[in-house]
Amino acid sequence: MEEKKEYQHKLDLKALEKRKNSSFYKISCPSCGQSIPADDINIQDKIAKCGGCHAVFPFEHKLNALLTARKPKQTVLRPEGIDLYAYQNELEISLRQDVQVMDILPWSLWPIFPILFTILFFNQGFPLTIMLASWMVGIFPLMNLFTFSKHKVYITMDEVYLNIQWRPKKLIKDKRFLVRDIDQIYIKKLNGYHNVVMIVNQPSGQKEITLLSVRSLSKARFLEQEVEKYLKIEDREVLGEVK
Repeated sequence: MEEKKEYQHKLDLKALEKRKNSSFYKISCPSCGQSIPADDINIQDKIAKCGGCHAVFPFEHKLNALLTARKPKQTVLRPEGIDLYAYQNELEISLRQDVQVMDILPWSLWPIFPILFTILFFNQGFPLTIMLASWMVGIFPLMNLFTFSKHKVYITMDEVYLNIQWRPKKLIKDKRFLVRDIDQIYIKKLNGYHNVVMIVNQPSGQKEITLLSVRSLSKARFLEQEVEKYLKIEDREVLGEVK
């Protein structure tokens, strides 16, 4: 089981190895690979000493991983409304946008001004051009309503970047993240939405960034599953996540 570097010098190799077909672990020296006997392991301080090469090393991160280990998640089947496209080293996930306030508001307000200007035109001689313009502008909310099924969110990933794009954009900026900076993906529920959240490593520390908000938990779990699978991220429990 290969692990990322977490210590320098002698501590950058494996510190724990899981025995096959067993439910317990053994600790091995990260310097020479020799198994560490129980007498040389300090569970309280989470420090071990190798009797062979006399290296002293911590194993707290491994012990925490063992204590917080969870059963493998059940595979989530692809929900309706999500499409996957894989080409060479790229993966694209697309899903229909959830209805936003900006989708409902124009539809509910659009009749007010055309009707008002029409009344003013017939009763008070309001300019014809303004009345016609109000009706032309009023067409756009209708077009938006009838084409809403084509409104998509695209998550594209390759070996370097993860991109998020809304089409149409609806005043939402496209986002791009370096794959190497993404540490974990999890789901957090907020205001009736299931947020797919990323923990991103930054120079100032780790930061939580919402990848996408969806109403459906099954869609959120599928997105979490596929992004973690593509980026080869080991799923870990995060405080406050939806279980």
